[in-house]
Amino acid sequence: MVREISKQQHMEADIKDLICVSAPYLALENIQVLPSGIVQAEVQVENLLSGEATWISAPEAGRHLAILGSCALALQNPQKEKHYYLATHALVERAKDLNGILNKNRSSAPLLLQAAALHLDLAQKKGRCSTKICTPTGQLIFSIEVSYQVLKGTLFQKLFQKHLIADLPTKLENPYTVNPAITELLYVDDRLSGNLGVVQASQCLGHFDNYPALPIAILCAGMARLGGMHLEYKLQQPHLQYAVRHADLNAFRLAFAQEEVRIASEFETEKDEEYTVMVTATDAQGSTLSTIRITYDLLT
Repeated sequence: MVREISKQQHMEADIKDLICVSAPYLALENIQVLPSGIVQAEVQVENLLSGEATWISAPEAGRHLAILGSCALALQNPQKEKHYYLATHALVERAKDLNGILNKNRSSAPLLLQAAALHLDLAQKKGRCSTKICTPTGQLIFSIEVSYQVLKGTLFQKLFQKHLIADLPTKLENPYTVNPAITELLYVDDRLSGNLGVVQASQCLGHFDNYPALPIAILCAGMARLGGMHLEYKLQQPHLQYAVRHADLNAFRLAFAQEEVRIASEFETEKDEEYTVMVTATDAQGSTLSTIRITYDLLT
């Protein structure tokens, strides 16, 4: 038994040397490869006040699954050196049956995650994974297909040299237990806008070492919360209970430390009690960082 544990710990250390994120952004535990080749891990929910009614929010699920997907790609990558697996697109599907996956069912047991590498093309600098996250008993919560831009560590550092910040403090509070604060809220003509402010290095711990960039999943946490607030404004129901049903994310570029991020949502459709909004994140100059189309279920 001691030998098996040591082997697993060694494998985890090897994988962590090959991917681009570290603690506290990297919170996966018990990473292992199943006989099928699927990579499996466990994780504790960190953001307990996301505003979403599910056991884990869609953005936090996306955070952990995108990291696990990068582990799956790293194991497939024949170049055993650090690569940056940058999520560029994600399709999120929640299980249709909400019974058993609402936050009222949450326990202290870790959630189960799995990821399978679907495609890796180093010449095209692209990768793709299929992932899922389940309750401790194995009930599906979300499945997410993630596409990545894959950059060798030396290339990433060359491309983003101007964002290098050496000697970043490491002994800071974990910033990933809460949604980013949204200020300057303005609701006009069925459009809700807000400001996530200037990105601070302390918001990016472990993403990435010496090149602090706001994680796409954390940006999406703010965007998903804005979409939920949009429905609260539109339906005039404060503290609305909602759950993300579908989401389609496109990430165009990173927001590094010292860049300002603004977000805005526009209502699109309502059909069969599912509400869809489009949320866009931009920099201070109005250039698009990310877009996400989210469909919400309302809980009564």
